[in-house]
Amino acid sequence: MNGSAQHPLYAPCSIEGLLSHQYQYWALGHIHTRSELARDPWVVFSGNIQGRNVRECGPRGCYLVDVDDCGSASPAFEPLDTVRWEVLSLSASGETSDDDLEEMAQRAIARTAAEAGDRTLALRFELVGHGPAWNHVAADISGWRARLRALAGDASVPVHVEKLELTPQQAAPAVPAIEAGPAGELRALVNRFLEDPALLEELRETFGELKTRLESAVRVGEECVDPQDPDLLRKSLYSIEPLLMKGEEK
Repeated sequence: MNGSAQHPLYAPCSIEGLLSHQYQYWALGHIHTRSELARDPWVVFSGNIQGRNVRECGPRGCYLVDVDDCGSASPAFEPLDTVRWEVLSLSASGETSDDDLEEMAQRAIARTAAEAGDRTLALRFELVGHGPAWNHVAADISGWRARLRALAGDASVPVHVEKLELTPQQAAPAVPAIEAGPAGELRALVNRFLEDPALLEELRETFGELKTRLESAVRVGEECVDPQDPDLLRKSLYSIEPLLMKGEEK
């Protein structure tokens, strides 16, 4: 439909071209995302009937279309998915505690489970923000993933926690500085990479050989991250200081 950067060009068409045929209903296929492009007459992508991964979140199904004696079509969406993918975003600030994060996650799981009916849920959590609680999660991602899975075990439907991702919203509030010794040197180096695009690009190129080796063994994608992804590199660099602070606390 009018071309899409996300899909190869095939069977190109336009809204104007479809409407000119004076059909009462256009049921379009292949595109996995549900969308209603026109309503007089209807031009509809029903999407796929089952989300396959985290890029295909929300209800999935088909349209049940009633047509009256005058040829007027009335479509109604019917969900058919048995497993529903969702991304749950949690927000952390300087005042957020670890208990607050657990409570937010528990409420989000319960709300999403209620909306899903009796379907199994596949959830990805995204923690956005900064502050002590954000730092604690960054320093122990595997531990927090286990905590989220434990919370999901109490839900009213089966829940699979697929991944926990961290997104720094801004630099963390003031924390005890790590200035001296190897830790201070590492902190200064990390800040240089975060502030200098040329250094970040140099780091990205350094991982080129690793990416080649990975691709010879497994396809880089959902299950295998791209070590040259700039966003992944930035998130990884942001996660270093919480690890250093955790070491200082010991």
